[in-house]
Amino acid sequence: MANPGPVSAELLHPGPAEAFIGPHRQIEGGILTADGALLVLPELRAAVPDSRTLWIARRAALQAGVDLLRWDGAELALLRTIPCSDLKLGPELLVAWRGTRAWAEGSCDGSAAHLPLGALYAHARPWSSGAGASWVLGPALVQQTREGRPRVVGVANQPLHWLSIGPRGAALVAGHDRAWTHAPGQGLAPCSLERDLAGIEDPGQVAFSATGEQALVETDDGVALVDLVSGVVREQRLDGRPAGFGWWVDPIGERHRWQQSRGADWLPGPGVLIKGLLHGPGGMAWDLRTGQAAGPAATAGADLAASWDGGLVMVEGSEVRVGTASRTRSCFMIDVDDTALAVAAAGQLAAVRTSRGVAWGDRQPGSWHFLSAPLPPPGQALLGSIDGLLCATTPAGTLRLHDQTLSPQDLVCPDPDPLVRALGLPIDGSVLGADGSTWAWQDDGPLWRLRPPLTPN
Repeated sequence: MANPGPVSAELLHPGPAEAFIGPHRQIEGGILTADGALLVLPELRAAVPDSRTLWIARRAALQAGVDLLRWDGAELALLRTIPCSDLKLGPELLVAWRGTRAWAEGSCDGSAAHLPLGALYAHARPWSSGAGASWVLGPALVQQTREGRPRVVGVANQPLHWLSIGPRGAALVAGHDRAWTHAPGQGLAPCSLERDLAGIEDPGQVAFSATGEQALVETDDGVALVDLVSGVVREQRLDGRPAGFGWWVDPIGERHRWQQSRGADWLPGPGVLIKGLLHGPGGMAWDLRTGQAAGPAATAGADLAASWDGGLVMVEGSEVRVGTASRTRSCFMIDVDDTALAVAAAGQLAAVRTSRGVAWGDRQPGSWHFLSAPLPPPGQALLGSIDGLLCATTPAGTLRLHDQTLSPQDLVCPDPDPLVRALGLPIDGSVLGADGSTWAWQDDGPLWRLRPPLTPN
């Protein structure tokens, strides 16, 4: 069931992950493991590392329930299909529910585990190490080992509605306006963490130490090291995210040890090819000849972009900027109530399709025009070229913006279907290099270089 793609698929950059599962990265459509294996896992529900094993839950085929799988570093094995609508997964225990029924069982063998009904219907969280589970009941944090009885380990001064669980029951809990911490063997300690926890649901945003005494917690503007015994925030780092305990990831997706200095604030952006460099994936420019990063991407932080006769046209928020890879300037402002949908360039012209019409012009700020035009039907191209002419598609037909022919292009956008079949994952962009290799990437995700053939071996 493991699908690493064709042997010729080379991962050049893992990209910013959707979440970190221990040392592994969750990406769109699957998991990149710490050793570089690609697990194609559509409908991924949960994953928990345990020693050398990675426990994985995903939606089963035909809505039959949830498949429980195990990755041992070499093989992805299906253990069983659990007839449930969803579950909370741990390496020792899991809690599942379907309709009005909820139950707990051993993750490995499926043997029954006895938890109170109140815990089951609260969707108790299994511990990330140890055979136990925790849940909140009003203002109380309650725990139970698999063979023990429920016990209250701490009571807050307000009802608790959010809970993240680590090893041996270590926890971060929150009410409507503040948070508390719990270390194994301790009670609840008020936490000095300053952030709104109301919208957090993903436990991957908290990375616990192996002892359960510390945690890295994602904040509104970075990541904080929290002492779970005292609730005190020991250190903070801006513009980062937890990447497993003791690690943080910078905006371009690079992992660093907590003690290392802060990395560059490069942001992912759209992928465009300019003079042999692919700008965008991972927030960097990539040399197609060597496969090496060549510095920050000119498209970093942009929403949309297109290459333009060795130059660049891109949209950042409401601003249209044109120029070269090293320098751009503002040429047009989109109305604040409008939204840019697509950008294209041909010859001396560039165009931006918006939700209200089409803007186009050349490299000069005063040359830009705007024409109100309704949106095209769903599924049709917003911008493109027909017979070498820059045009926009509208419900009334094709709107030719100017009779300018396309400049010679050194990239081809291949049919994405072979790439999807080769990698097994959805692809957001691709280009074909001069040496016949194909570069493919996910927005805010990994970058691959594939060499022919594009079909799995």
